[in-house]
Amino acid sequence: MRTPPGYSTAKVEQIPIAVRETVNGLKETNKWPLYLCGPVGTGKTMTAAVLYGKFPSLPMWHRADDLLTSVSTGRVSRVSVDKQNEFGEVSRGVVPFPIFASRVASASCLFLDDLGTRRPTEGMCAALFDLLEWRKGRPIVITSNKQPDELTQSGWFDDRIYSRFAAGTVIKIEGSDRRATGKRVRIKT
Repeated sequence: MRTPPGYSTAKVEQIPIAVRETVNGLKETNKWPLYLCGPVGTGKTMTAAVLYGKFPSLPMWHRADDLLTSVSTGRVSRVSVDKQNEFGEVSRGVVPFPIFASRVASASCLFLDDLGTRRPTEGMCAALFDLLEWRKGRPIVITSNKQPDELTQSGWFDDRIYSRFAAGTVIKIEGSDRRATGKRVRIKT
């Protein structure tokens, strides 16, 4: 299975059955964007990484805040992006903004990982709105530790963004941090 860079261990069996069923139903309901939220370490990014391999042509995978910053600062000229070749090798590159916008609009799916890890600038808010508009009715997957209403109640994003998330599919993944195994290492000094 093809996965985004750094997520080769993501397996469909790790995704809770209820989440799998909801995601599989998206092909029929077409309720995009898919917004995966929940506490740290509950499997949001892993779920998105498994979904990445389900798209027939190469989707786009970006850390949300990095992409929003690139879009907001690159509007006048160029956007910095990670490029992945058919072997999964990643390199940093720059593309003219109109070409980037066209690629985002036409990608099989856009993945935005870890939205809301830092307070967005006005430009980042505008960039997210534009990305959601460019992808209207087309697959987009967003992961976040924050629920959509938390992003708007905190004043980070406005009601237009919340409305677009709410019109899609919101999955709240519950549980404890899978990375914290309970075997914490204590270092004595």
